[in-house]
Amino acid sequence: EETPATVSVCGGAVLSFSGGDEAVVTCGSISIEVVSGAVEITFVADDGTSATTNLEEGNSLVFDPTTFTITVPSTNSDDVVVVVEGEDFSLAPGESKTFVIEANVLKESAIGVLSALLSTGDNKTDKRIEKAIENIKKSLAQDFWEDDIHLTKKGKKVFDNEKKAVKHLQKLIKDKKVPDDVKNVCKEMIDKLVTADKLLAETALNEAKEYEGTDKKVDKEIEKSEKEFEKATKELEKAKPEKAINHYKKAWEHAQKAMKKVPEPEE
Repeated sequence: EETPATVSVCGGAVLSFSGGDEAVVTCGSISIEVVSGAVEITFVADDGTSATTNLEEGNSLVFDPTTFTITVPSTNSDDVVVVVEGEDFSLAPGESKTFVIEANVLKESAIGVLSALLSTGDNKTDKRIEKAIENIKKSLAQDFWEDDIHLTKKGKKVFDNEKKAVKHLQKLIKDKKVPDDVKNVCKEMIDKLVTADKLLAETALNEAKEYEGTDKKVDKEIEKSEKEFEKATKELEKAKPEKAINHYKKAWEHAQKAMKKVPEPEE
């Protein structure tokens, strides 16, 4: 009698196999292709949110645990049904869906993980971690937030404090005396913080784009916002997350300006 096997891959997906099942997995954004049989998959996002699906032979999908985005390639022959918090979502070939992770949740998660690192045995390391935590907490000040995904007029300070936190974590990563396991956690938390700021800027830009075409001034600010996103991507490719955050701040600011220039509706 064959015994089913469960395999954890790439830190974000759990695959369940029966006899004869076969899959090819590529990490980074997790890419899964079922070569034979049917595979049950559980995904876990960076904030702990989970999703499940059954993938049939000849089909594949890509999962990004940072943004909790699942993409079904256009080459698939079947729809993929993903279950999140008990709710079914059917994704057709070529379709992609991001299951929203709130920016403030990512920040709070980072605080929790970094707090667990304290008492490393090195006073200098602990102080830097504490400073990073302090800056993240400042970014969560109520004055800066309208709700979980929208910032107030003072919202730019969220990005400024986040950038300071990232700089403290970068110092730890560059310090030869800091253990590798601490450095790895710092790298993961930087990614989490960058993702949070990107989500805030994306939310603002997407809402501004609803008014695209209503006024040239609106369109100009939207274009400027989009260019800042491109600059942020280039900085991330250079491993400069603090500069990427600064561009996300500018992208957010241009999106805010776009909203202010939306024409008043005619009566």
